[in-house]
Amino acid sequence: MIVGLSRIAGTDYRFKIYQYDGCSYGEVEQEQVDTRLPVLFKPMGTPFPEPHFIASDADYVDYITELMGGFAIPVFLKEYRKNKQYVFLGMRMNRDTERMVLSDISFSSDTPKGWVLIPEPTAKEQRFCEKQNIMVIDADWDDLFQSDLQVFRKTADEIVKAGC
Repeated sequence: MIVGLSRIAGTDYRFKIYQYDGCSYGEVEQEQVDTRLPVLFKPMGTPFPEPHFIASDADYVDYITELMGGFAIPVFLKEYRKNKQYVFLGMRMNRDTERMVLSDISFSSDTPKGWVLIPEPTAKEQRFCEKQNIMVIDADWDDLFQSDLQVFRKTADEIVKAGC
């Protein structure tokens, strides 16, 4: 999992990388990343495993500047992202700053660029997604998981039984 960081975090890069070991997430350096694993990218931050957020306009300006300069995403991801497709979850496409981040991060993606789950998308969101070649699915992100909720509960129970 790659998490975006604001400047206040005081690091050389605008991200932290976490790797899941089957029980919990632990921070890893770029050189330690197992690039065979799927990537969950949370450029705007996350409350878990550590709370980090890109929240203010100044954070966004700094993050976008660092993104263009190559310091907001790990080195391996610059190559890995080529010809990939994305699923955007929990992100409305109505804020210009977030849309700028999305455009930069998904540079060199495949066609279509991916899919976004947006309940009742606005005309602005639909136009942006069409321009970016992102397919809009009129649904909320948690609708994606409702059909497999039993599978999730079974997996969660197995993790608890394993002592994680």
